[in-house]
Amino acid sequence: HWSASDYERQWKEGIHRIAEGARSSLLLTAYRGDGRGPHMLWAMWRDHDHVYGQACSVRSPTLAEPFDPWDAYAYVPPRMPVGKYAPPPTQWRIELDPFFASTFGLRVPFYSH
Repeated sequence: HWSASDYERQWKEGIHRIAEGARSSLLLTAYRGDGRGPHMLWAMWRDHDHVYGQACSVRSPTLAEPFDPWDAYAYVPPRMPVGKYAPPPTQWRIELDPFFASTFGLRVPFYSH
């Protein structure tokens, strides 16, 4: 239901939200349109020097209002830390410097200790 350029545009917007200081954001990976299928996304949370990401789904039938893929940030759930509940969710932890560098096409120097 979305073109590749729609996804790319949303991903850039979602990453820029984190870069501009938002505590959470998302990358929409499967927008199912107005149908009943679940919308898939990577929820992201900024925490100090890291960004955490977890795969999530949003089901349209359970929403009070239609799912708006261009303004879906309210659907990012609170982050569930790994190990708090079983089974643990798949989670990625990314340091902010490399995250932002790759986002903006910058090279981060690597220092050897």
